[in-house]
Amino acid sequence: MVVVKRTPLATVLRLVMFNMPAAIVQVLPFATLFGVLLSLGRLSRDSELSIMRAAGLRLSRISRPLIVLSILISLFGFYMGDRVAPKANLESRNIVNKMILGESIPSIDNNVFFRGPDNKFFYIGRISEDRATVQDVMIYDIGYGKYPQLITASKGRADTGTWVFEDGNIHECGQDGRVVSTAHFDVLEIKMERAVTDYTNSGRTTSEMSMKELKDSIDLFSKSGIRAKNLLIDYYLKLAQPLSSLIFAILAVPLAVRSPRRGGAVYSIGAGIAIITLYFIFESVVRSYGMLQATRIQPWLAAWSADIIFLAAALVLLLRADARKMGRRPRNGKGPAALSIVVLVAAVLLISASSSAAAGTAVKVSAQRLYYDGGDVWRAEGAVTISFDDVTITAGNAAINVVSGLAELGGMVTVTTKDSEVSSVSATCNIKTKLISFDTFEGKVSDERVKGYIYISGEKFAEDDGSYKLMGGYLTTCGLPQPHYRIEAESIEFTDDDFIIARNVSYFEANLRLFRLPYLSIPLREEDRMILPEFGWSGIDGVYVKTTMKRKLDDANRLTIRLDLFQISGLGAGIRHDYAIGGIGDGYYSLYGVKSFFDPSASWTAEVAQSVSLPLELRADMKYSVKGTVDKLGTYHDDQYTELKLSRNAKDDKTSASLSYKFSGTNRDSSTLNLSATHSSAPAEGLKLSGNVNYRRIVQDGELKQEYLNYKTTLVHTGQDGKLTVNVQAADTMDDKQEVVLSSLKRLPEIQIDMFRMKLGNLPAGISAKFSVGRYVERILNTTPTEYLDAGKGEAAVDLSLDRMDLWGHGSFDLGGSLIGSIYSTGDARAYLSASTSLTVKPVNGWDIKLSYDYSKKFGLSPYRFDSLSDKNKVAASTSASFYGFRLTASTGYDFAKAAFDPFTAMAAYNYQDRYQADLTFRFALPDFSLSYVLGRVTLKPTDDINLKFGLEYSGSLGKLSKVETSGDVRFLKEWRVAWAAIYDIAREGLRKADIAVTKDLHCREITAGYQIVEQRFFVNLKFKAFPDVPIGIGTDEWTLFK
Repeated sequence: MVVVKRTPLATVLRLVMFNMPAAIVQVLPFATLFGVLLSLGRLSRDSELSIMRAAGLRLSRISRPLIVLSILISLFGFYMGDRVAPKANLESRNIVNKMILGESIPSIDNNVFFRGPDNKFFYIGRISEDRATVQDVMIYDIGYGKYPQLITASKGRADTGTWVFEDGNIHECGQDGRVVSTAHFDVLEIKMERAVTDYTNSGRTTSEMSMKELKDSIDLFSKSGIRAKNLLIDYYLKLAQPLSSLIFAILAVPLAVRSPRRGGAVYSIGAGIAIITLYFIFESVVRSYGMLQATRIQPWLAAWSADIIFLAAALVLLLRADARKMGRRPRNGKGPAALSIVVLVAAVLLISASSSAAAGTAVKVSAQRLYYDGGDVWRAEGAVTISFDDVTITAGNAAINVVSGLAELGGMVTVTTKDSEVSSVSATCNIKTKLISFDTFEGKVSDERVKGYIYISGEKFAEDDGSYKLMGGYLTTCGLPQPHYRIEAESIEFTDDDFIIARNVSYFEANLRLFRLPYLSIPLREEDRMILPEFGWSGIDGVYVKTTMKRKLDDANRLTIRLDLFQISGLGAGIRHDYAIGGIGDGYYSLYGVKSFFDPSASWTAEVAQSVSLPLELRADMKYSVKGTVDKLGTYHDDQYTELKLSRNAKDDKTSASLSYKFSGTNRDSSTLNLSATHSSAPAEGLKLSGNVNYRRIVQDGELKQEYLNYKTTLVHTGQDGKLTVNVQAADTMDDKQEVVLSSLKRLPEIQIDMFRMKLGNLPAGISAKFSVGRYVERILNTTPTEYLDAGKGEAAVDLSLDRMDLWGHGSFDLGGSLIGSIYSTGDARAYLSASTSLTVKPVNGWDIKLSYDYSKKFGLSPYRFDSLSDKNKVAASTSASFYGFRLTASTGYDFAKAAFDPFTAMAAYNYQDRYQADLTFRFALPDFSLSYVLGRVTLKPTDDINLKFGLEYSGSLGKLSKVETSGDVRFLKEWRVAWAAIYDIAREGLRKADIAVTKDLHCREITAGYQIVEQRFFVNLKFKAFPDVPIGIGTDEWTLFK
């Protein structure tokens, strides 16, 4: 350099002096390694180390002064590398560039930082040799707006006047420093007065920065969610490299112990060179691999991995050397294994480490070309795309204000969100608030609440986070170019609470306006479904019009309003308000009344209900209703009902108690009081407690008509081999009119022990037993005055059964029997013997034949009715066969004890692909084989548009058909559909059900006209297909034969 470049000797000496600190930092770890190897190796060769260890000193204690010295060396190295070397490196580069080379020879710079004009901070990962191109560019701009902006690019040219970058992104930062929007560009131009060489000559690399300065530069980018991986690795290396002096000292101690008596110096130098080579190779490979952006290695691990692995190896070798005795190897071979495990764990940690993801962005913008003139507006041209959440906006060009976030879009703008699409020639979008608005638009919108699309058009359109608002436009669900209907309005709003609200509405059929409304609300949820006015006629009400409107006021309040007009009954009106009290409960109140036009008659119903959540998982439900009527003579009657219920539904504890009171002024001033309570719990494992109590009291005209109390408590303990049951019960059984007591029984108490079935050794049989004892009080019927039988009972039962035997895959055989013995405190006794067997044979696949025999015989009588038993001596047979869609069954039996046959029942059924089904059932009385009844059913579904059902029932006792049924749903001529349901009960000589409805498909709507003969009701129903609606209610109800 002195000869060729004619550089002054003093300048060269300064250059050497400024390069010395960096060299010292690099050399210190290896100097420490060689120093420890040579010093301890000499002690080992002279047997001084052996003498100290024989005196009881551990190797770790002997090497402690060296370890302390290496710590001081590491601290000195860190100080030199963090405080002295960066400044010296900067001065060294300045000497090379300005004094020696005169900036005449281009070079390659990596990881360069510099500050540009207008508070722009630049990071350039790589500058080409000719200074013509740059790569991996980051620009942090804090001077253009309220919050900073970050620009990244993969490459570009940075000449004087205009810097052009390619394939990059513009990140907008928010108040918390996170990226809130991202714009992608293919080409970006930024006006700059100077070339990149004017800045990089004064820029600083990572080797010219202290840890604090480098950390500040890294934070500058990490606040925006952009990772500077290379810089982070260099940051961690500034501490990892000086610490290697301590690691090498620890590693050298056990290696020095192995130093041979001859050639020890050569051994120390060779070992040191080998360790240095391995360390350098490992650190370089991991560091280079970690700098790749696609790798999963985190920066701290890429910098520290060499130190971690070599420190682990050093500690394992030191501990192993401490355990080694003089002249002997360790008794086990865990030293090398432990070292292998440490290295393996470190390698797995290195390979599997995953990098943290960059902060996600809410808005993305891309275009073919972006222009930036230094102001607040970026201009984009060619395939402009703005996307956020599920919304994508495409346009031909855009002007984006980076301060306000407002984007003005042009060149055929289209907004797509899920299945919706709106187009316009121009639009505005606020990237920060995600608010979109159009001028003169048309399109279609849809979501899960709507079937198909809603087509919209108008003068102005705004979209804000899922809600839409139209001004001066119309909507329809008809997708034809000339829609069948449309709803024009001054404003139409799709609210976020599932409603379409239109103001100053005109409804058009084709181009004919049918009516105008100041306000129209269309619900989009099934529970808020739109119920259009219902027109009809019935024999009770005459011609009527019913209207219902449901409105969701907010998440906690829902309103239903009814307004009805009846030709005979008069005018009806009502309201219902459902509400919820946050965290406490919910309830409703309602009022509905009807007043006649022609006489004093009227009726009204009011109801209030409230549910409240209480502590300890309790819930209280209260309800009160009153119904008042005024007859044609002006006489007033009312019925009142009150109910209170308290319940607790815990995991192992379910309890409820209820009280209800009903007063009827129309039925001889009668009142009914009911009190009831239930409980079920599991106090301990295998123990279950349950109980219920019910009290009923009926008073009519001041006279007590009925009063009874029923209760039952059961305690069951279940073990591995059986269970114990204790019952306490009082039960009265009433007739259907709740007037006559059919039976009355009390168990005071009853104790029962069940022993589960046990195998009888190696025999294919098992035995179970049951024992019970109790006191029973039973009412004796038909006695005046009322008499009761109060006695005790003890009973034992034993069941013996064979295991089911398989007959070589062609059937099975069962056999079992039981013996019951009962004794009563009245002196009575009873025994009951029973046996049963069954044989099932399968001659071929799909054909079963079953024969069974049951025998029961009682000896003695019981004084009670509740446990009465009867003799039985019965044989039964049945068969079934299935083949090619057909199924045939037949069954009968004979009871020898009663000398009576069971009816003979036979059925034949056919099913073809679930489209054609038919079955015919016969029942005959034996032995004369007289026909009891015949049931026939047919279901036809030849196509998806046809569903027909026919059924009939023949009564043998009447000698004629007893019931005929038909129902169907048929679509014909593509647009017409007819549905009917009719049941005629011949035995009662009357119609049970007779409905018919005809529906016309009007493309986007359906209109249905129907007549119900039994109810004498005619109705008309108009339905918009896209919106939820009410079914027309055509069906056979509970009288159908198809069960």
